[in-house]
Amino acid sequence: MRRLRSMGVAVGLGLIAFAGLAMVHEGPAKASPAQAGLQQGTLKSSCVAIQKKTADPQMVLLGETVDVTLTVTALCAGESFPLHIVLVLDSSGSMAGEPNQQLRKAGRELIDRLDMKDNPGTQVGVVSFASAAKVLCQLTNRESQASSCVGRVGAAGGTCIDCGIKTGLGVMNRGRSGAGDRDSIREVMVVVSDGENNAGCPPVIAAAGQAKGQGILVITVCVGGGCDVQCMRSAATSPRYFFEARQSSQLGQIFDTIRRQFQNIILKRLTVIDNIPDNMQYIENSALPEPNGHGANWEYLEWAQTHIPKEGVTFSFKLRPLELGYHPTNNGAYGTYTDNKNRSGEFTFRDPWVLVLKADPQATSTAPPPPPPTPTPTPTNTVGPTVTPTNTPTVTPTPRPGPIYLPISVKEYCEDEFIDVALVIDMSTSMNRPSEDGGQKKAAVISAAKAFVNMLRLTPDHLGHHDQVAIVGFNDDAWIEAKLTNNRASILAALDHLERRQKEGTRLDKAFDKGMEALPPALRHSYSTPIMVMLTDGLPNRVPIHPVTGNQEGTVIDAAQRAKDAGITVYTIGFGRADAPELIDRVLPSLLQTCASRPSMSFIEPRGDRIQSIYAQIADTFSCSGRHDWGQPWPPDGPSD
Repeated sequence: MRRLRSMGVAVGLGLIAFAGLAMVHEGPAKASPAQAGLQQGTLKSSCVAIQKKTADPQMVLLGETVDVTLTVTALCAGESFPLHIVLVLDSSGSMAGEPNQQLRKAGRELIDRLDMKDNPGTQVGVVSFASAAKVLCQLTNRESQASSCVGRVGAAGGTCIDCGIKTGLGVMNRGRSGAGDRDSIREVMVVVSDGENNAGCPPVIAAAGQAKGQGILVITVCVGGGCDVQCMRSAATSPRYFFEARQSSQLGQIFDTIRRQFQNIILKRLTVIDNIPDNMQYIENSALPEPNGHGANWEYLEWAQTHIPKEGVTFSFKLRPLELGYHPTNNGAYGTYTDNKNRSGEFTFRDPWVLVLKADPQATSTAPPPPPPTPTPTPTNTVGPTVTPTNTPTVTPTPRPGPIYLPISVKEYCEDEFIDVALVIDMSTSMNRPSEDGGQKKAAVISAAKAFVNMLRLTPDHLGHHDQVAIVGFNDDAWIEAKLTNNRASILAALDHLERRQKEGTRLDKAFDKGMEALPPALRHSYSTPIMVMLTDGLPNRVPIHPVTGNQEGTVIDAAQRAKDAGITVYTIGFGRADAPELIDRVLPSLLQTCASRPSMSFIEPRGDRIQSIYAQIADTFSCSGRHDWGQPWPPDGPSD
């Protein structure tokens, strides 16, 4: 295929930038937390917040979007705080054998690494649950006692996760009664299960809500393939405190990651407010994480989070500038925080600026038509002495001037460019669900992928050059349905055959790895650009925990980076929303943007009837279709009267 690169930019950027410096629009803004009186009567925290705010890109064309990212970390003086941990462990019959052995081993290792002897403020309680729950240990600082209690976790009976959480909450409440400064205690509940709650998910969410409502950090861990991932993820304080062990042998590594996280909790609460000016439009559903509050017209966003680790937290969203010039992206962003001793602090972000330009490939200056010439009388010829009057000639009207075509400066060229593309398509069972417009997701994606294939130049040109396509499916597994080829019939048949291997799971890490495998250098053409288009309709599921980040997302990002490091251009499509009512229909835009080669190469769309346009947009990136013939007048229809 061929690529068209075309952009005309108006001159006078220096003037635009200079004028923009004096044009700060004061839209409706929410006061800083301090101005709102959120800190009255509280002690000042000794912790120092370190904040950073960026806008990317810093120069855009009118109509394009800007990614705004806010990051907050904190530094606190070396202070020790009591740490109360309650382990709520699954002892149902499905945990019998290896899972139970690995669970007890991981629990003992966690207790050993807490170094309770040198940390008298650290206490551990143990609760087991099956059809009912029982307390194996109240909160204790005795390492041997806590370890012995973990060793008594059995494996028989049903699964009552909410019973375990409620019983664990009772252990936590009893531990508070003997504490001198209740508010300074860091409280953590770790809930581990390998199955679905016998009474369904709502009781689990309700019980976890009670714990979270009391300021307890709830960490949830799923073990094996039978766990209710969606329920356990929702029960956690936030998605970053949900973990999944596909194999029980991973529990030790996960427990150690959990230990580092709750030992590093540095702030109890954090609130961030960002005000958006009138000349910036917030792109709805683009904020990650979802804000806890916002203005009626999205004139501000507000996030409130608890249990902030020393690694900090990040907030992001998209804006669309509405006005040419040089403008700040925001009308001020502020934050407040409460440390582990209930002392407060505040901070202010520095708003980044962006330069907004006009894309005008046909821009040209037009001079006014010249005025018609003034008629001049014709001299009278004289023959002999007699003067004979001559009729005054009729002045011929000056013809109306025609169109004037002035030269313009357009930076444009079109070059032959072919692609070797791997279409990586989610074939999890959730693809059978309806999209936001009512149609089946799977049918919409297969149809859109076929339309994409039909846009490619699979027939060799006079040099023998052509595009190639590979088809990859993924769920809990990933496979190559069609190797890289230009055989259109084989490619379309492979798309139809994808559903034969449909099953549960969303292994996004395998998706990227298999997509890279489908683009081996031996099958690619030297004249082609290798690209991967990965589409998913869900959150990462059953992905191994990353050893450093402690979550599934880190594993997915590493897999995508391997493809990018191999020279593959990666596009991602999220078929859903970040805030879909059902968790099964949600996607994670920030993850997909990170996995793509550039944020602009990531798309989020909940409607099936628009998926085809996304594939077409990607195909158009490598096409010269619609290019204007500059040997002909502009506009194409000719000048208007």
